[in-house]
Amino acid sequence: MISAAADLARRLARDAEAVCHYYLSNGRRSGRYWIAGDVQNTPGRSLYVRLSGPDYGPGAAGKWTDAATGEHGDLLDRSLSIVVFTPSAMQ
Repeated sequence: MISAAADLARRLARDAEAVCHYYLSNGRRSGRYWIAGDVQNTPGRSLYVRLSGPDYGPGAAGKWTDAATGEHGDLLDRSLSIVVFTPSAMQ
């Protein structure tokens, strides 16, 4: 059985470009990726979010990596959720 968190992460990944466009608005699309500065939505190019791919496994949509810090995860992970799920981001 799929956990609620895994299901939510998968649903966010299916709309990865919309999620990134809204919450990482200082970034931009570049091919199959959304590129931004970091998980705090600063301008730059070290954060890469994969916009398309399978639901899970290698190459999955919604997976991100920050090349500057080595952090990585999916759109529901703690580091990125600081931006996505804070009360100020919900306004």
